[in-house]
Amino acid sequence: MKAYLFFGIFILLGFSARAQYRASQLPLSLAYYGNILINPGVKIGTEWEFRQWEKTPAQNASPRQHRLSLDPQLAFFQQGGHRSNFQFHLDLAYRIQKLDRRRYATWALGLGYLQQSQVVNWSFNLSDGSRQDVERTRRHYVLPSLSYEWGFFSSPRLNWYSKFSFAPWLSAEAANTLSLQVEIGLKWHWSTSKN
Repeated sequence: MKAYLFFGIFILLGFSARAQYRASQLPLSLAYYGNILINPGVKIGTEWEFRQWEKTPAQNASPRQHRLSLDPQLAFFQQGGHRSNFQFHLDLAYRIQKLDRRRYATWALGLGYLQQSQVVNWSFNLSDGSRQDVERTRRHYVLPSLSYEWGFFSSPRLNWYSKFSFAPWLSAEAANTLSLQVEIGLKWHWSTSKN
């Protein structure tokens, strides 16, 4: 599990370094992450913006900012206390924001990898009450996803957001299933320019 965690952190740092090169602000996100709304977890991520443009739809209308980005994310959540889930996810995101408003909407297609570790058997030492001989099974899933994010900028460097994703869990080792994933979090837009 530690090897996967370090691998995921390296990938996030790589995207962060690339984003620092291309943009003047690097968004860092931290969110409550709940699979099927009730399984508690945490998700961290960033955004690598590779295209941004503005359009004015009609006369006397406010211009809209359009943006394409790659969003790498790491998540961890529990299911019932005996299943630990580690997830790496990469989204291709399209965001629209009216420049005179502080709200935005994002649609994204993503692809993820999830490793599930489940405790299936253990024993207790009756002399001191410690748990011994924990036996675990591991399952691996591929998660294609479709998501919608709605956000609100409370300041130029901080925004709150909620994100809803539908993702089938595809595996050759277990039954396939469809899940609803919900995030509620904040993004800090860290300045990378040296002024």
